[in-house]
Amino acid sequence: MLKFPDGFLWGTATSAHQVEGNNTLNDWWDWEAAGHVKNREISGLACDHFNRFEEDFTLSQKLNLNAHRFSIEWSRVEPSEGEFSDSALYHYRQVLESLHRHKHVPMVTLLHFTLPRWVAEKGAWENEKILFWFERYVRKCAQVFGDLVPLWNTMNEPMVYMFEALMTGHWPPGKISLARQIPVMRRLIQAHAQAYHAIHDESQRNHWKSQVGLAVYYRLIQPWNPHSILDRWAASLRDSVFNQLFLNAIHTGIIGFPVTFNQFDPNVKGSWDFIGLNYYSRGKVRFSLGCPQFLFTEEIALPGTEKNFLGWEVYPEGLYDALVDLARFQKPIFVTENGICTDEDIQRQDFIKRHLRELYRAIQDGVDVRGYFHWSLIDNFEWAHGYAPHFGLAAVDPVSQRRFPRESARLYGEIARNNSLEL
Repeated sequence: MLKFPDGFLWGTATSAHQVEGNNTLNDWWDWEAAGHVKNREISGLACDHFNRFEEDFTLSQKLNLNAHRFSIEWSRVEPSEGEFSDSALYHYRQVLESLHRHKHVPMVTLLHFTLPRWVAEKGAWENEKILFWFERYVRKCAQVFGDLVPLWNTMNEPMVYMFEALMTGHWPPGKISLARQIPVMRRLIQAHAQAYHAIHDESQRNHWKSQVGLAVYYRLIQPWNPHSILDRWAASLRDSVFNQLFLNAIHTGIIGFPVTFNQFDPNVKGSWDFIGLNYYSRGKVRFSLGCPQFLFTEEIALPGTEKNFLGWEVYPEGLYDALVDLARFQKPIFVTENGICTDEDIQRQDFIKRHLRELYRAIQDGVDVRGYFHWSLIDNFEWAHGYAPHFGLAAVDPVSQRRFPRESARLYGEIARNNSLEL
């Protein structure tokens, strides 16, 4: 038996647009309507979690879980500039109270990719004013929900947003431009820091206990040919920008290359209480002159390796490597996302067990890991891929909206109940 620390959080994670349904006031709703999602799918009703959150939290409690990570939809809370919706604020307070009734520790993400339509129409992250808009929204959430939220994520996977929105064009606004990427990266870093301080301002004023971090996507990057100087350089460059830039900026306050030439921002330095780690896979990269938009790196799929539905390699050892790397920042770590999209649930069960073994190994080696949030509780809308990828511990019937827990849900529930993994 691999026994996890007392008080370890066992949870699942969701995001508002992927499960709530009818988020009609954000940029993703418009993106879907324009036909940009695979097979021209739209999120529509999604999983109707907006109306069925009690049912989903009951399911989570029956699985013996004690935590849940979810996101607040900015476009619901502030549907037009400077005007907050009392009904939306009341709804999310109900969600949080429900989590407490179900004996779950809430972890709230304030920005999970989607932006209000009015923000998108004004240029989104290309507009310097978004720093003011985002801080105002964050402060409002802190004021209304602060007594119920012990753990906050300011934003989810900022570098993934950069990659998909401004490097590949797969996500809104779909603008492929290096010139746009640099100021957007700087604003994302500054927006996180401002949100961190806003939440702590409200917490201190009201004597609430709040911890603030962010959820970063960490993709283990390795050279395709470890004997090639160019491949090693390409892997190091991609890792430094994609995995390390945001983290190093928050740790030191220095926003480095290619965003700035080591600009120091005292407001940014130390603006985190914990690190949220989202880990799914690794990437093997080689140097390529034909890919300047990807920092002259090209990712190559390894033949013969186990993969998920989307073709991502299953590489559990990378979770250990990521945790050990993040330990240098000397902050508590939560695995805020880890999961697999597959139509073979036996593969999901194996994925869970193998990754938890690596997580346990990291804890035994001294890494301060406080919790694990499996992605996801239920099958949902997977952004540009639509509904085909199935990440959920429970399947969802798209017509009846009934939830059907898989065997992997039972397995994960037993691990949570025992706070240990049986070998």
